[in-house]
Amino acid sequence: MDEQGSGTQPVLRSFIEAVGDRVTPTTVSKPTLTELCHALEDLVVTEDLAGTVIAGFQHARFWATERDRYEAMTADPRRRAVVFTADEDEVATSVSHLVVGADHPLAREWFVLALNEAFSAVLFGRELTRSGEALDGQRLFLAAWSFDPLVVDDLLAVLSSALGAEVPGARSLLAAARGAHPPRHAAPGVSQRFTHAVVERLEDTIQRVQAVEAELRELQELR
Repeated sequence: MDEQGSGTQPVLRSFIEAVGDRVTPTTVSKPTLTELCHALEDLVVTEDLAGTVIAGFQHARFWATERDRYEAMTADPRRRAVVFTADEDEVATSVSHLVVGADHPLAREWFVLALNEAFSAVLFGRELTRSGEALDGQRLFLAAWSFDPLVVDDLLAVLSSALGAEVPGARSLLAAARGAHPPRHAAPGVSQRFTHAVVERLEDTIQRVQAVEAELRELQELR
């Protein structure tokens, strides 16, 4: 895992150092990371939970593909979202959007952190490929995730330290989110329902691939 040109340590590395063997990082593709993030975000909505989702989408162009989801999620006044990107987004949004700058470590990192009344969870990844040089399916991230409240709390501390005073308002927003819904163990059944949602997404993907393969076979038979 390389470091940014500014010499600042990647947030993922600081996170892994803080939590030790409580998480096991693994390499995943961008589509897999996206599906996991969506499953976590959707869990907040389907469980009808009050709380805050804190997320980082690297660049404004990536945030643009997620904006509608987050605006729908925060249409309920009990829910808030704080989003970080490297650059400005010219589209007005009801979501708290903070810019960290192109040289900040978070410009290479994609994450979703949920704090609410039923569970706390984090999914955090750092891109191993250069996002401007690869198709989505070829983009790889070193990622770690957990429903452990101690792990979530450690990440909040690492994030707050990494953002420092250079991103105005960031620390206060993180502190407010934690104060309203401190990291907690998942309520009974929550982690199982998350796993079920991930399996359903995997099955949907396999079925789509099988459908495409069937169409290709039919085309080959027509030749």
